Amino acid sequence: MNVHSCGVAGCLSPPRWERVSQADADLHEYLCGNHWKMLHAHNWIAAAAYRPVSTVPSLVLTDNNPLDTTSTTSDNG
Repeated sequence: MNVHSCGVAGCLSPPRWERVSQADADLHEYLCGNHWKMLHAHNWIAAAAYRPVSTVPSLVLTDNNPLDTTSTTSDNG
């Protein structure tokens, strides 16, 4: 497992947020909670390019994960 730190220069805090949008490649790949909050206060649209880092790989949401609530299927047929 790769260990990363916050991408902001000089910050050694563990990452809490991971950039998922390839379109926002100029943003840091990882942010700690404090730097994400600062980004969110400055530009909430940029902060939307991040998702929480999962510390348990088995809980990462995938297409086959029963915990994934983003399914597009409906119970109506």
